[in-house]
Amino acid sequence: MMKFIKFAFVGALGTITNLVIFFILSRFALHYILNSCICFIIALSQNYILNNFFTFQEKALNFKQYLFYIQANIFGLCVNLSVLFIFRNFILGQFYYKDILSQALGIASAFVVNFLLSKYFVFKKGRSD
Repeated sequence: MMKFIKFAFVGALGTITNLVIFFILSRFALHYILNSCICFIIALSQNYILNNFFTFQEKALNFKQYLFYIQANIFGLCVNLSVLFIFRNFILGQFYYKDILSQALGIASAFVVNFLLSKYFVFKKGRSD
């Protein structure tokens, strides 16, 4: 349970990073999907480092593990983008903050998937690289 709480804390920091960057980049008229992907890469890198040391208490960063973390979180990104697309285009209509709210909902929907993949595949003890 403690790992889940730590993962949630790191995820909250990643969410803040993601949403702040999403808000800033949206001012440059980037397509919302491209914007979301850029935010994903930045927040994912931050989360990997924090989860590595804080949540799963690894002793060092591992590039192969980082690549595996990216692969594992691609599914979460697909969930995020699907929710972002559906809420932005079909549910929230003309709501002024529909982009940022849709992004937040997408992040929330991918959280559990990302935790399970991280716990059981990326940071699994005894996994050979």
